[in-house]
Amino acid sequence: MQVLTRPTLSVGGQPLVDRTRADDEKMQREIALLRRELKLKEPALTINREPIQLLASWPRFCKAKSNFYEALRGYPKVTKITLRELNENNHSRSGSLEVKREQFDYFILRSDDLPPVKDNKATIEIISPVLKDSRYRWKGIYNKGGETIDFYMQDEDFKKQMFDEKISFTSGMCIDCVLEIERKLSELGETINVSYTVTTVIRTRFDKMEIVTPQGKRHLRKLEAEKKQLTLDLFG
Repeated sequence: MQVLTRPTLSVGGQPLVDRTRADDEKMQREIALLRRELKLKEPALTINREPIQLLASWPRFCKAKSNFYEALRGYPKVTKITLRELNENNHSRSGSLEVKREQFDYFILRSDDLPPVKDNKATIEIISPVLKDSRYRWKGIYNKGGETIDFYMQDEDFKKQMFDEKISFTSGMCIDCVLEIERKLSELGETINVSYTVTTVIRTRFDKMEIVTPQGKRHLRKLEAEKKQLTLDLFG
């Protein structure tokens, strides 16, 4: 009842909370714990707020709720929905929860696109670079899961360094970089990655040799300055 009536989207149809892998792992632990408790206690067991929040923001539930409320909105006579908990005799066990028609927008996705995520510590083993035409994607092996990905190289300085042969491409060469990942929801509510873009190449690595790029040095100095500023803000 609470999962179905808890708003998880803004009026613009975007998720209010951006889920992380840690959230999903925590949700699975909470569900397993809840199942064990249900076997030991009375059916009227009170459920903590946290697992409800985790379940309500789960992309699969967000997609399912979106489809449900989108269908309801197609029926003008539906002014609200009311949910009640019933016992084995179909009598009300507790209070009811309701969602009014004007609140339906808080459950309906306007787009399946999700906010992009940024991996500041990505490592990609380059399989094939493309130096001359930015419309084509490079191919490499992404360290997170070892999957082969096609990605856009937006670090123009790095491409120029390779084109001028200041950095030579060698089979097995890896780059540590900043990687932006565009994501969307599938029809089943699963999060899928649709596009990868390298914005900054921090360093190149081959065997035991590492070379930090000029733009990588600027990026690392910026991160260090932001870290110091954060420390000052916390203790200032």
